[in-house]
Amino acid sequence: AMRTNRAMQAYTKMLWNRLNNRKLPKKIKTWKLFPGDVVIQRNEARNNGGMGQIMAVDKKKNRVLVSGMNMRRVVKDGKAMMVEHPLHYSNVQLVDPDTGMGTRVKWRFLESGERVRIAVRSGVIIPVQDQTPYKEKRDTWDFNKDKDTPLNVAERTTYEPVV
Repeated sequence: AMRTNRAMQAYTKMLWNRLNNRKLPKKIKTWKLFPGDVVIQRNEARNNGGMGQIMAVDKKKNRVLVSGMNMRRVVKDGKAMMVEHPLHYSNVQLVDPDTGMGTRVKWRFLESGERVRIAVRSGVIIPVQDQTPYKEKRDTWDFNKDKDTPLNVAERTTYEPVV
């Protein structure tokens, strides 16, 4: 059945409000997954048991982007390509370096006071990868250098009030 113009506007407005009024999920207090970690996917019929490396972490939406997992077909510029989509953090588990299987992880303190991740399955310490290649380097951004106003021009007074 075809909708009238007014009904279509109301329906579109309802969908728009539904999309824009979504609340963000509850934030995780202590993240145990970091970019560079090797994880195994669980609770998923399509790719259950697949291994991959975490490429990015979205802490606001509780999602991780894992290489080679949750592949979706995307058409871009007339070409179809397979692209990774984020997974919910609860659908991946860190791989135990000792057994090669998925494991839960706990934060513990060593006698030296250093905070480390420990695999619950085997008790092995899982080191945190070096995060410098994954962090955004805002100083190296140069996408608008030619449009950036010099500091001396920006601080110049251009308005003098007449009293």
